[in-house]
Amino acid sequence: MNYTLGSTYRNGHIDTSTEIIPQTQVFKAFPDEKHVFEERPQTVSFYQITRAIEDEVITPFDKTVLSLIAVFGSSACTTKVIFEMLTLMGVETTKNHLENSLKRLHRYHLINFSRFRLPDGKQAHARIITLMKYGSQLARNLGVIHRFNPIATASALPSAIKSRAETSHLICNWLKNLPVERFSVRPVIVVDADNGAIIRPSASIDIWGSTLYIETPRRDGDWLESLIEKFHRYELVFGENNMPTVIINGEDPQMNLEISQAIRKENLGGEFLFTDDLAMYGKNFRTSLYSFDEENRLIRFSFEESEEKTAV
Repeated sequence: MNYTLGSTYRNGHIDTSTEIIPQTQVFKAFPDEKHVFEERPQTVSFYQITRAIEDEVITPFDKTVLSLIAVFGSSACTTKVIFEMLTLMGVETTKNHLENSLKRLHRYHLINFSRFRLPDGKQAHARIITLMKYGSQLARNLGVIHRFNPIATASALPSAIKSRAETSHLICNWLKNLPVERFSVRPVIVVDADNGAIIRPSASIDIWGSTLYIETPRRDGDWLESLIEKFHRYELVFGENNMPTVIINGEDPQMNLEISQAIRKENLGGEFLFTDDLAMYGKNFRTSLYSFDEENRLIRFSFEESEEKTAV
């Protein structure tokens, strides 16, 4: 099974008209937060893992769940994303069934659980799921093509992990709502690495015969300068007159407005569209893309119609 083909996720349906729209930005970056991995009560040997697979303690359902997690490679996802993608695949499950599977994969060191902790000691509710070395090896044996770098995953900044988790939610939302042909997570596009013509978008989505590139910036350090520098590398890769459509998923409209102003100042070519962490859910998805005009007004697009609103 190809887990990056859109057709894989057309065997089930999610009624987005009744979907609860989040009221808080779960993956907004905060200064000095930490990304903390959950400890396990015991270690597991490679022999125990292989026996668990041979004896089907690791079930066929577990392998499907692991394969979905592997699609995001060195990125990150949440229980919500996995549950919804399983639903779109037509796999019958319950949240308790999935949770038991995830705990089993965690117990056998195939995946990691982690959370975000603020300087005051408070821990975020959202749980992040990432692949581990043995999980990656099993996924490869199952035929799931993916990239995986355990060191990069373990050492990634909290803002980077949040960016990757938001990317998985964006992909899932597009699969729920549109006829996506294919998606890729953190693809590497190289034309001339020695001269900077190399990019790694957060994701790419093929739809309606075109490839859209996704970026999910978070506010951290010199984030804006780094993002604009990346877009200049887009120009090196594609050429100034052949720039692709880039969808920027910022934390909120104000962050996107800052990006839009910087893009205009740099006179970057191509089409840049925006969405944000709270824009893509439920009935709002159809108008989740927007841009800004020269007077910084937010122009909201629809797949059926357009409307104008003032940016805040």
